[in-house]
Amino acid sequence: MNKRDQELLEQAGVGDNWNKADWYSMSPKMIEKFADLIRADEREACAKVCEQTDEEFEGPDQWDWHSKDYAKAIRARGAND
Repeated sequence: MNKRDQELLEQAGVGDNWNKADWYSMSPKMIEKFADLIRADEREACAKVCEQTDEEFEGPDQWDWHSKDYAKAIRARGAND
């Protein structure tokens, strides 16, 4: 488990004893919160890739518009959850 996963477990309510977490004793609410946090974290990572691509791509201006639009659309998905 990486450091980011550990942080998300703590945010989900597992506390700072994440390394002793017994998945069977976690409440369904904790597991759901952890899953929500993971999804949000992955959406943000994908949006950042789009933005980074926008900054690195040296092509037509049309790409700039699309990559920013893609990042915005990815982030908006979280608002619908």
